[in-house]
Amino acid sequence: MILRTDEPSTAMTPAPTRRLGVVRSGQPGPTLMITAGLHGNEPAGVIAVRRFLETFSGSEPGFIGEIAAFCGNVGASLAGKRYLDHDLNRRWSRERMMGLALAGPSDRDREDDEQLALSREIDDTMARARGPVYFLDLHTTSAAGYPFSMIADHPEQRVFALRFGLPIILGLLGQIDGVLLEYLRLRGCICLGIEAGQHDRSSSIDHHLAALRIAVVAAGLLPGDSIPSILDASQDTLRRARGELPLLMRVEDRHGIRPDDEFRMEPGFANIERIEKGQLLARDRKGEIRARESGILFMPLYQGLGDDGFFTGQALATDIE
Repeated sequence: MILRTDEPSTAMTPAPTRRLGVVRSGQPGPTLMITAGLHGNEPAGVIAVRRFLETFSGSEPGFIGEIAAFCGNVGASLAGKRYLDHDLNRRWSRERMMGLALAGPSDRDREDDEQLALSREIDDTMARARGPVYFLDLHTTSAAGYPFSMIADHPEQRVFALRFGLPIILGLLGQIDGVLLEYLRLRGCICLGIEAGQHDRSSSIDHHLAALRIAVVAAGLLPGDSIPSILDASQDTLRRARGELPLLMRVEDRHGIRPDDEFRMEPGFANIERIEKGQLLARDRKGEIRARESGILFMPLYQGLGDDGFFTGQALATDIE
């Protein structure tokens, strides 16, 4: 278990808008596309993007390509809720987007409208890209704990993820249908999800900000020698936050829940924590839920909304550091 003692972050001010910022170089190159606030109760990513863009002018030596950053769910972010009608990060597919484009206003809910607006920004960004498109999706967790990254396990995705020095969780995206990361990977983007820590902790903002500064170099928009001290400090921030966690871990199982399950996670788990076979993890209306195997617990649910109770898996042996 890990304890965080930093103070909660301040609320988002000013209120988020869809387009958080676009910085475009006159020189062609890669595009770094960023979403934050896809879940409205996760303000750290939006705050970090704003701070990053306040310090990135676009006139840095060697800057090429484009940075485009968006707030995923503006309405839910204004309300401070994960979502208003349905989870915006569970319904991304080519078929669904085609159907939404044909649906009338009376046939859409509030997240449908958010999805259409965000999709237009994504499509426009990809259409004007002048090189490979990298995608960074910024999140936080309801449990305290460590920052980590998540990818689909493909060579180009792994090469990008390894640049950040964060624990990499494989297999998580395969356990959840309709996530934006996988939708854009299938459209040809190199994608990385960042879970920066607990929702309202100032350290989560720091971790996201460090990841953004690393990303512009890792994606090839900026040479590392143009910001050496900032890059070193950012890498050190994420290395220290990782602690002694394994570099590679794999999710093998998901405990899904429904509203009538009366699911309650046992208190005190971090967002990544080693567990033993038979350990009490949670309870629901049927009784106790215990670990079926020794391994690692991921992302226990400590909030009202959501249908992922927790995930379990294993550390992977690796000689990559």
